[in-house]
Amino acid sequence: MNSSIVITGASGFIGKHLISAFLSKGYSLCAVIRSEGKKTELVDFLEKNGTEISNLSFVISDLKDVSADKFEKPVYDAWFNLAWGGVNRDGVNDYDIQDENVVFSKQCLKCAADLKCSIFADLGSRAEYPGDAGIIEETMPDSSLSAYGAKKKEFYEFAKEYCKENGMRYVHFRVFSAMGPGDHPWSLIMTACKKFLKNEPMQFGACTQMWNYLDVRDIAELVILVYKKIREDVNPEESGEIINIANSISRPLKEYVMDMYDVCSSTSQLSFGDNEGFPSVPSLNGIGKYGIEYREIPFKDSIRDIIESISFD
Repeated sequence: MNSSIVITGASGFIGKHLISAFLSKGYSLCAVIRSEGKKTELVDFLEKNGTEISNLSFVISDLKDVSADKFEKPVYDAWFNLAWGGVNRDGVNDYDIQDENVVFSKQCLKCAADLKCSIFADLGSRAEYPGDAGIIEETMPDSSLSAYGAKKKEFYEFAKEYCKENGMRYVHFRVFSAMGPGDHPWSLIMTACKKFLKNEPMQFGACTQMWNYLDVRDIAELVILVYKKIREDVNPEESGEIINIANSISRPLKEYVMDMYDVCSSTSQLSFGDNEGFPSVPSLNGIGKYGIEYREIPFKDSIRDIIESISFD
């Protein structure tokens, strides 16, 4: 596979799984990592995962300082920017963090142009949309309820035009409710599994809203499948395409909760409140447009893998 790709945010939950998937398919990757410690963490993950890393190189740099002269090659095919801070509850409304994300992402965009990349891709999430949006279309909303959503839109509009002007195709992958081994410790999935395994009581909202979980390994596979399709026709005039990456089936959140409860063989006391929460139901026209057919890892199998990875230290 004679395609070379730069990935930023490489040591994050989705980033390390995307790197593993790309490497397993023969791609050459350069991971931009901010410290030797993060590099060691990533290498340890890949080796434990059985991933061959001979096609992986590194640039140790903060994103504010990243530049083309730090890379081994003068030209790369694509840049995947997964680096975006403040995605937890404390950070989504922090404008200082979100403004900084835009600055760093613009620096990545400039570096990608200097490296003659033909594709620039990044990730977003359901949080770009207002809570009561209903079906999440593959567009940018007119408004958002968070600093995160507002700044994602700001960068999206900038990148769409910048890529057209610099001969790149910009693709925005909107990822829905990633879960799987190595998930964030504060996620609903990890919190619930830990409590269920200890048979501790847990309180939820109503959990009646429709939701959409997708294993992070499936996210990586779907992103690569779309990337392969886009590489067949890199047209900068199509810059700004948004593609939802999600499970083909959305279900009431309570069904997911009860599946976790069942897999954990738990006797925890559960209580459900009245707060219904906002739904998360994506349109999947983008994946359909490219004729991609994919069979996702069953939710219960993902939970079993998560349980094997949980540490109570």
